[in-house]
Order: sequence, then structure tokens, then C-alpha cells
Amino acid sequence: MAVAARTGPGLTEATVARLVGERLRAAGVRYVTGHPGGEVVDLIEGFREAGLEFVLTRHETPAAFMAEVMASASGIPGACLA
Repeated sequence: MAVAARTGPGLTEATVARLVGERLRAAGVRYVTGHPGGEVVDLIEGFREAGLEFVLTRHETPAAFMAEVMASASGIPGACLA
């Protein structure tokens, strides 16, 4: 879904997915772990556009553990898409 925000000459169209990615990036998140599915492909693309790296897992449970461990070990917020 496109959001009519920040459009004009030289600006790209903002999407909800991209805005979510930008907010996570502003919070300090660098990686999002998760198990992709058809419903979240646009959200994963928004993460990429915002400069976040998506770490693919085989199941949602390890994704949550990975986000927790990365946050605990680095002090940087972790994010999980499940």
C-alpha cells in the first residue's frame, strides 16, 4: 500500500513498509530476523530500502532467539518478524 507522503520532485513514494523500516533504523536496529512468507514480502522490501538487513531463518522460534541474543550481546535493539 502506498502512502501519499514525501512525494514530489526528486523524492520517492513512501510506503508503510518503508516507514516502518525507517523507524526501526532510527531506533538503532540493524538486523531483522524472521521467516518470510507472501504476506510480508513488501515489509521485507521496506526494511531493505531503509538499510536494514533481513536475516532469513527456517522457523519463527529461532528468529526470536536470534533477535534476543543479538540485542543482549551487542546492546543494539533486535527485531523479529514472525
